[in-house]
Amino acid sequence: MTIKVFKPALIGLLLCVFCSTITKAQVAILGAMDKEITDLKSQMSISDSTLIAGQWFYQGTIADKPIILTKSGVGKVNAALTATLLLDHFKAESLWFTGIAGAANPHYKLLDVVVSESLLQHDFDARPFDAQPALVPSSDKNGYFHADPQLVTQAFRAAQQVVGKAHAHCGIIVTGDQFIADHQKVEQLRKDFRADAIEMEGAAVAQVAHRLGKPFVIIRSISDQADGEAEMTYPQMAKNAAAHAMKIIVRMLEQK
Repeated sequence: MTIKVFKPALIGLLLCVFCSTITKAQVAILGAMDKEITDLKSQMSISDSTLIAGQWFYQGTIADKPIILTKSGVGKVNAALTATLLLDHFKAESLWFTGIAGAANPHYKLLDVVVSESLLQHDFDARPFDAQPALVPSSDKNGYFHADPQLVTQAFRAAQQVVGKAHAHCGIIVTGDQFIADHQKVEQLRKDFRADAIEMEGAAVAQVAHRLGKPFVIIRSISDQADGEAEMTYPQMAKNAAAHAMKIIVRMLEQK
C-alpha cells in the first residue's frame, strides 16, 4: 500500500529534478578568435561539445554556473550566425561577448576595458534609400543597440575589480567589417558616432540579441589605439588584453 501511494510521487519528483537540470539556463559566451576564448575554455568543466556549421560549441560550467562557449570567427556575419545558434538552438538566456578592440576614445589606454552601453554598425550605409548612415533596421532612431543595463553594471563592476577603477569604462562600441588602423578614420568615427572603441563583431551580436529579445553585453579590452601603429602594437598586446577580458567574465560568473 505504501509503495502504491509514494511511488508515483517519487517518479514525479525525479522527473521534475531531471527537467530542471536539462533546462537550466545557460549564459552564452563567445569571442571572435581562439585567443579570446582559450583562457576561458581552460577554466571550464566541459560536459559536452557539439559541432555545428563548422564550429565547436562547448557546454559546461565555470564557477558552478552553466555556460556555453564558442568561437564565432571574425566579422559581422560570423558573429550574427553564432549568436543566432546560441539563442535559438542552444536556448541561451543571454549573450556575453568577450575579446579585444581598438581605442577610439583618446583617453583610453592599452589594456583598459570598455563595457558596451550601446553599439552601432559604422559601415552600414543606406543613404540612397533616404536613410541616415548606420541606421540598421530594428536599431533605435540613431542606429544604436543598447546593452542590458543589469549586465552592463555587472560587467563594469567586475572590470573595476580586475583592472582598477581608472582603467574600466562604459561606452559606445562601433562595429564594422574592417580592421581600422588609420588615425583620420578613427577621428571620423569618434566625431560621427561618439565611438569609444572599434571592433568587428559586437553590434551584429547586439542586433541578433535585440531581435530575439535576449539580454547581451559586449566586453572589450583595448589591444591597440586604432592608429597607424595598430598593426605593430596588436600582436604584443592582444594576449594580455584577452586575459583581462577572461578574468572579467569569470568574476561576473562568480558573482552571478
